[in-house]
Formats: sequence, structure tokens, C-alpha cells
Amino acid sequence: MGIPGRAALRRKIGKFERRLKQLRTGTPNRGQLVRFAQSLGRKERTGAQAGSGEPSYVNRRFPELRPIQIPHPHSKGLKRRTANSILDDLEDMDLAAWRALLGMGGSADGEA
Repeated sequence: MGIPGRAALRRKIGKFERRLKQLRTGTPNRGQLVRFAQSLGRKERTGAQAGSGEPSYVNRRFPELRPIQIPHPHSKGLKRRTANSILDDLEDMDLAAWRALLGMGGSADGEA
């Protein structure tokens, strides 16, 4: 895809930050966390790389970031603490990478 300009990248980061704030106000379900992770550029790891256990998500735009696991909840859904831990990881790694990209001049692949 094309290279978004600094203004477009700034808008994208603002959108990520607003969505993060919305998710933190409640207890997000797994689907909401997965969609947010996907919007940040993450994709579920599949095939031989997936291994066993909980599904993990890797960032296509920033492959150096470690995978994040988003568990399948049991009957009561995700606990708030688990959801907040996942959101912390997404903010500390993915959102920080997008902010750093903006600081470097905004040369992104635009894949999110």
C-alpha cells in the first residue's frame, strides 16, 4: 500500500488512542480485543507457528514486536484484569511503535 503522510498517520494514531480509551472504560470481550489488535496491524498466528494453547497474534507492520495471546474465555468471559493486561501490552508495544514511526517521519506501509 501507499505511504501515509504525517497528517494521516497522526489521525490514525488518534483513532487508536480513542479506541483504547473506550475499551478501558468497560470490560471488553475477546472480539473487541481481537478487532483492536487487528486494527493495530496484528494477525492471528496460524499453521506450524501457532503451536498449542491460546491463540497468539503477531504484528505484520512491526514484526519485531513479541506475539500477544488473546485467550478464549470460558463461560464467564474475559476478566477485567486480563483484558486490561492485553490492552497494556497493545499500548506499550503496538501503539508505541506507531508513535515512534510518526516521530521518525511517518514512513509506514499503511497496513492497518
